[in-house]
Amino acid sequence: FDSRRLELIGDPVQIQSGILDEEFAQYAVSNTGTLVYAPGPWLGEDRLAWLYEDGRIETIPQFDAQIYGEFNLSPGANRIAISVMERPLLTLWVYDFERGSRIRLTSDGYTAFSTWTQDGGSVVFSTRIEAGDFMLVRSAEGIGPVDTLAAGLVTPQWVTPDGNKVATVVSGPNGIPDIVIQDFKRDAPAEPVSAEPTDTEVISNISAYGRFVAYTSDQ
Repeated sequence: FDSRRLELIGDPVQIQSGILDEEFAQYAVSNTGTLVYAPGPWLGEDRLAWLYEDGRIETIPQFDAQIYGEFNLSPGANRIAISVMERPLLTLWVYDFERGSRIRLTSDGYTAFSTWTQDGGSVVFSTRIEAGDFMLVRSAEGIGPVDTLAAGLVTPQWVTPDGNKVATVVSGPNGIPDIVIQDFKRDAPAEPVSAEPTDTEVISNISAYGRFVAYTSDQ
């Protein structure tokens, strides 16, 4: 590396192989040139399973061993929305336990977070595609249009019982995480959960009848 011209020079030379890869290579280099790394490769293939109250663990047969991301059960617990690593994509699927079937909701981009509407009919999710970051909603059957609820880096957490609003984590003032409630009408203004713009808020949930919201804060 030419520090004066800020350019790479010469041909690349392999320093080490067999480094653990969990979406990113797991290594670090000190100022003195010492390399520390986690050995790999890591396949990351897992299976999903039910954990019962009596401690029994039962593998879910519909799920092959592969790399899974974040997932959420439907309100009726008969379906699950789950992100599946299909390098370089992270796609969103809905698995129906009763039918033994699965439906792909996204075919491109990186979909990391999702939540269900209270009637179990739709899935709200955040995705990153070439055009940018968006929060979208789509029928859990994978039919019909994909509607845009908001643009930007937002993380959906829950939908109100009436199905009209969704709570999300957004980047607030000075990049501080903030929880807001977004109306399903795209142009409706978002309502902050807290009136303090400097509070860090990350995790929240809503009561069964929608009267109360619990959330974490460093207030």
